[in-house]
Amino acid sequence: MACIESYGEDSEWFTFAKMGIFCHNADLLLDVRLPLERLMRSEKPRVIVATSTLVQGVNLRVSTVISSTRYQAGTAITKRDFWNIAGRAGRAFVDHEGKILVALDNYWKG
Repeated sequence: MACIESYGEDSEWFTFAKMGIFCHNADLLLDVRLPLERLMRSEKPRVIVATSTLVQGVNLRVSTVISSTRYQAGTAITKRDFWNIAGRAGRAFVDHEGKILVALDNYWKG
């Protein structure tokens, strides 16, 4: 309902949410972000696509974390932030183990 009211019934946000794919970033309207985070905790979404904003305090049950980069805003993330992100995978009493996948691009444009 929040997606429809804020972005319209034809929005990509709503289309993805109906398929169980939740998208989260800092640009989400508060009226959409809060219900979406509640849904992420209570339901079992198929996929969550998120920026690093999601790992800054939203406690979710996630089996696999896939990171597409080692950078945030053009700067390499710290070891502490990497392990904070990776630590979201595999929650106690839910998963036997968590999976962490990091895509590394070693191609250098010189």
